Amino acid sequence: PLVIGSYGDEAAAKPIVAFMYDFTDATWTLVDKSKNIYSLDVSSLEEKYGMRIHRAFVEGEAYFHRTITDYNLLEEEEFCDYDGIMYMRTKGGAPTNVEATSYGLSFVRLQIENVSYLTMENIHFKGGNSRNPLLKLDAPSMYFRFTHCDITHAFYYIIQMESTSAAINYNP
Repeated sequence: PLVIGSYGDEAAAKPIVAFMYDFTDATWTLVDKSKNIYSLDVSSLEEKYGMRIHRAFVEGEAYFHRTITDYNLLEEEEFCDYDGIMYMRTKGGAPTNVEATSYGLSFVRLQIENVSYLTMENIHFKGGNSRNPLLKLDAPSMYFRFTHCDITHAFYYIIQMESTSAAINYNP
């Protein structure tokens, strides 16, 4: 058996395995002072349907994603992205501690294949993207256990299991 995890002070934060963009140290540009709208260049990120950012979190709180191409329509705690720029409207001041998940179709975040008797414990899995699972378990693998793990900021698939066996991988 293999155990991947952490131990020590149970009151301490769990180690984080994150699959997110960290814009904590990013330099935001104020584009509309009266509305507290800021922008950030995200043109280097993969684009899908004209967008690059799927979900955004400011200080751990989710901002609503508007699929618009005019940042002037944003309400407080909303964001949009188009033409390689993410626009965010805050309640006041530049966004801080911003994390985001991609909109792209990049890849599965953590893939485990041909592994058995695996335990993951005391880990915080964070993030994902709009189309792929956070964690993918592929055959031939068996006997997995997750104990005291946190999974946050994920969307769509969290854990996907696949097998070559029709009895396990039934497709109606």
